[in-house]
Amino acid sequence: GHTLGARSEVIALRPAPVTMFDQGFAGSSGGIATHFNADKVSLPPEYTGYYTERIMYMPFFSNPLNDFKSSYPEVANKKVTLKQDFPRQDIDLPEKRFTFACFNTAYKYSEKVMDSWANLLEEVPNSTLWLLRWPDMEGNIKKESRKRGLREDAIVFTDVLPLRTHLSWKAANTDLFLDTFAFNGHGTVSQMLWSGVPSLTMPLERIGQRIGAAVVMASAANGTLVARNEEDYVDIAWALAQDGARHHLEGIKASLQLERLRVPLFDIARYVRDYERLLLIMWDAEHSNQWLQQCKKDVKQSSTSCLPRESHYHSIVSPSQ
Repeated sequence: GHTLGARSEVIALRPAPVTMFDQGFAGSSGGIATHFNADKVSLPPEYTGYYTERIMYMPFFSNPLNDFKSSYPEVANKKVTLKQDFPRQDIDLPEKRFTFACFNTAYKYSEKVMDSWANLLEEVPNSTLWLLRWPDMEGNIKKESRKRGLREDAIVFTDVLPLRTHLSWKAANTDLFLDTFAFNGHGTVSQMLWSGVPSLTMPLERIGQRIGAAVVMASAANGTLVARNEEDYVDIAWALAQDGARHHLEGIKASLQLERLRVPLFDIARYVRDYERLLLIMWDAEHSNQWLQQCKKDVKQSSTSCLPRESHYHSIVSPSQ
């Protein structure tokens, strides 16, 4: 897609009758590609009119980068990531506070999400919002938090954590992950769910604002952590931060940890099977369309009927169950 290092100009030259925008830029190619791969949560059927491509739906959202069984097997090998193995004081997180967190890159933050976070931190006094220290960002966030009257220690920044252990640190010390809604976390939300961290998201209209919901819906959390609007987003987070709701939050964590090896979100073998079927369907449809166009051309040139000598369709198998 339209991302750094992409070769979109090659696709624009139509080197093949079927070309597809898939994984990467969260939006239409703008007429460059013939097809677009999506799922019905991130791109509902009623929004397809805004895309120049033919939309090809996968049965669930997934991503080949979600092969965390290979990249982060140590997370799944533990039923629970123990806090004492990754102590808060080692990364300067305050003790005995409910910890909200967002590890999305800083360009995904917005005025509206800052408003929601500020409201939440005011309503849950014994809480902290944990953010990563991205370049040139910390000062701006502190300035915005002061404008909203937040206490100085409400938001805590830590350095980006070591690659091999960052998920373990986050799983041990995050109570609830808060997704951004101007642009959702995609890989980050998937990582949190793989780590067993409940992740709250809120879908809007564009595909980049809906992938968070598609990811959560394909996990064991299902729809329980998908907010309808900003007020709902704050209300759900507030409710889960109450002492009386800890058993519910722990139940979500347990489900995420128990089901992560079975849910479609992390089942890469299933993803490959479904993706291969999708490619066959795309090619069969294009091949049939080419035959139909040639048939129409032949009919115009003669009075003979145009009947297919053989079917151009493979048998289309329904997505794996």
